[in-house]
Amino acid sequence: MTFNIRGIKSTRPELEILLKKNIPDVILIQETLLSKKSYRYKIPGYTTIESKADLTRGANSKTTQLGWLA
Repeated sequence: MTFNIRGIKSTRPELEILLKKNIPDVILIQETLLSKKSYRYKIPGYTTIESKADLTRGANSKTTQLGWLA
């Protein structure tokens, strides 16, 4: 399952509903400008994997990809 989070704090309730309905084995989320607190999002029963990309163009040049494995 992949989900364009567009702000993990504001879409967290929607994400939790999707997870309960679908129970995916793998979850991937792409987000820009995450603070250390906001990417500490834990999902019970999943292992968190994080990958950061520092892109060279645009003002929002840092992208974090988060993944969770069941």
